[in-house]
Amino acid sequence: MSFLEHLKSGLFFSPAFSLQSQVTYEPLRVPLRQPHKKHVMSDEGLYLEQLYGKAEFEGLMAYGGKFDLPVSLVADTAPGIFGGDYATDYQLREMLGAGGVLHLTPREWGSHSFGIVGFAADTSLLDAAAFTQPNFGSTDTARTGRLHQGNGGEANTGAPQSKLLTLDGDGTALALPTLTYHLAWASLRHGVGETKNQIDLVGAVQYTGDLGAGVAIHPLLEASRIYNDGGSPVSSGSSIPASQRADYLTTGVELTWRSWSISAVHAQRFFIEPKNGSGLDGRSSFEHMTTEAIGYAFDWGVSTAIAWKHDHSLAPDSTLNVTTDSIGLLINYHQDF
Repeated sequence: MSFLEHLKSGLFFSPAFSLQSQVTYEPLRVPLRQPHKKHVMSDEGLYLEQLYGKAEFEGLMAYGGKFDLPVSLVADTAPGIFGGDYATDYQLREMLGAGGVLHLTPREWGSHSFGIVGFAADTSLLDAAAFTQPNFGSTDTARTGRLHQGNGGEANTGAPQSKLLTLDGDGTALALPTLTYHLAWASLRHGVGETKNQIDLVGAVQYTGDLGAGVAIHPLLEASRIYNDGGSPVSSGSSIPASQRADYLTTGVELTWRSWSISAVHAQRFFIEPKNGSGLDGRSSFEHMTTEAIGYAFDWGVSTAIAWKHDHSLAPDSTLNVTTDSIGLLINYHQDF
């Protein structure tokens, strides 16, 4: 068991200017790394995930500080409990920088937004965690403690040398106003231990359709290709920088009826090693996951869900895939005030 909590708050100085924050309390370690240990409500950490200033005007929004980047759509919107698990691999969290979004609403063409961000990994005091703060690089670490520039890694450059471009909108021009799309391109500047910039390409679509009798269908699809995954560090036993590529594909569908929902998601990831043998793992690895969930939302702010996940992926500290079946229970309470 583990406890996950997000506290989001905003301080509004005016309708246009505000200070936004998010404090997160979550596990810092992966239980499967140490199966002989009990991880019931243990190894939890508290840290400041986001703290940024925002200015919103008609057609334009600008922000700066520490924030999460909108690289993946599925990571935040996939149905069920486990639907976005693979997509979180390329979601960029806890970055320092500044960016802006330009909202475009041409007549009869729907609503579209173009975003641009310059960023770097957070190496400030804001990156520290309370209660549990494991050493950087520990094999059982899911979210490290204080990050330093000398630790290396993608976007860990000490200055906003990495860039993200996004384009979001709807399908009004195609007579499909309930169709939404998301495109993202990111260039992550390599750190001290890497040799190449990591390039992320992401494309996603979602749709909401009415099937009648109060039943709605919500299909989704997201594909991602990552070049120079991990920044192409020099692998052991070779002086040639690794040029590993990673491909992701997530498809899913959710049916809703009144307060009920049922969903299914299938995701796969393919780590492709270079033919010259310079890859990080020595061989290509194909992993896949299927998850199903059923949920119910009460009128007074509480929603519940139970899900099953069948995951066939690389075992920690191994070159072999293992199959894991998991069952998850989610109880969520949301209150606006």
